[in-house]
Amino acid sequence: MTERPDKLNNQAIILANGGDYYEAIACFKRALTIEQNNYLLWYNLGLTYRDSGDIKNARLSLEKALHIAPERLDVIDTLSTLCINDEDYEAALAYSQDGIDLAPD
Repeated sequence: MTERPDKLNNQAIILANGGDYYEAIACFKRALTIEQNNYLLWYNLGLTYRDSGDIKNARLSLEKALHIAPERLDVIDTLSTLCINDEDYEAALAYSQDGIDLAPD
């Protein structure tokens, strides 16, 4: 049976929701070896790193998601919030401005 990124993503989310961040991260990484340009996998990996307390890798993963899908407001918003929580206000402001530029409403 072949592994599918969507199934690995779903399994990782279940693991992360249960607090098993290490295994969830491993699932996301495995999925990314199959489908490296899937913004959603990078986004979910970033959220899981964030939830595990690894802000550096969270930000790197979310930046990769944004690079792949620069129009995704959810990624921009999450990055902005992460930067605020990390007291990187300059980056938070830049991400917030990007979001406003994409969706002025």
